[in-house]
Amino acid sequence: MKPLIKESLREQIYFYSLLYLALSLPFQFLWFPPTLGLISLMFAWVFSFDFKTKWRHFKQNRTLLIILLLFAISLLGMTYTSNSSEGWRDVEVKLSLFLIPIAIGACKPLKQDQINTIVKAFAYTVALAVAVLIVIASVRFSRDGNTMHFFYGNFASFKRIPTHYFALYVNFSLFIMARQLIDRIRKNKKSLTIVFHAILLLVLIASLYLCSVRIQFIAFVIGSALFMFWHFGKKLKAYQLMLYLFGGLLLISSIAWVIPESRRRITETLDEYSAYRGREEQKQMNHRVFLWKYGWEVVKENFWIGTGTGSANDELYEYLKHEEAKFWDGKGTYTLAKKKYNLHNEFLQHFATYGIVGLAILMLVFILALNALPNKLEFVGAVFLLLTFISFNTESMLERQAGNLFFAFFYAILFINKGASTSS
Repeated sequence: MKPLIKESLREQIYFYSLLYLALSLPFQFLWFPPTLGLISLMFAWVFSFDFKTKWRHFKQNRTLLIILLLFAISLLGMTYTSNSSEGWRDVEVKLSLFLIPIAIGACKPLKQDQINTIVKAFAYTVALAVAVLIVIASVRFSRDGNTMHFFYGNFASFKRIPTHYFALYVNFSLFIMARQLIDRIRKNKKSLTIVFHAILLLVLIASLYLCSVRIQFIAFVIGSALFMFWHFGKKLKAYQLMLYLFGGLLLISSIAWVIPESRRRITETLDEYSAYRGREEQKQMNHRVFLWKYGWEVVKENFWIGTGTGSANDELYEYLKHEEAKFWDGKGTYTLAKKKYNLHNEFLQHFATYGIVGLAILMLVFILALNALPNKLEFVGAVFLLLTFISFNTESMLERQAGNLFFAFFYAILFINKGASTSS
């Protein structure tokens, strides 16, 4: 069939659609939806026809096949779910795990300079989003003098991006910006561009403290170690690297202790650890401990095939509604029966929903990407894998649009696109 869109035009539509997605992800406003980028991307994919070539790319791209399996099991899980309405909502949320990968992996690959532009555009836009949030918080502060407008959920206040997800965006962006800064210094770029990127990097690091998401502090520390080894491992001796890493960790921790909200989060962590060790007090341990505990009970009851799409949270709730432990949210106490939680761990969520095969597929998504690490993978891809793997351990990221879009988008352009290049 003769294509309605020439190949050169398709490539342009692809690039600008992906650029639009990168620009819209940090905001996800109703009037600036990422969905428009997805529609444009699939429009070009369908109407360029040439499905014979697409099929060849599809068959030979292992990373594409495994992430499509991730979406396919959500459809398979609909055949035995006990909550079809929630199941179809879950399938809809995961649709980006199908559309973006197949658009990228079953076509001629993007050029490396195009990928670099898209990645940088995302980081710059996250910095812009942080600036917008600081302005919003400042306006609110001017009205009532409450400094809490600058911290945690009060700060990261975009409706469609929960605080934990926005903090992940910030973490990824600051490492992209750090890489940009290193590149400009090494290439002896103009001092003005170096200063500009240094300021953006500091703004992003500061906003990570303002978000005060504890797992992202941990990810930041581990990511910083990766950054040091990746860029300076061959130039510095082992003791020098360890000294720099220890000094950096001390600096990060000191700043976190000085800032009131991040200090409160550290104190809460110590309280939760004390509760875990058996001390009874009003502030119980982190509710995730209970979610994981009862989530594992759901796994054991549905080990082989899981509960089916959309049903795992229902079975978790059957345990939570009998739990009498009280938790502290900063204002008062609450019980876990207050609302239906997910398992707050994507690996456990997948295991409970789709059984052992579902967990294996999710692990393979990371393993196939890790396989590219020694020779092919650039630092941005490595830090993306690290940050998402860590975040998967405390959030059911693929249950929310903000997590699905982020993961599908960057996994596609950083890994699936490489798979398309090796099959072309």
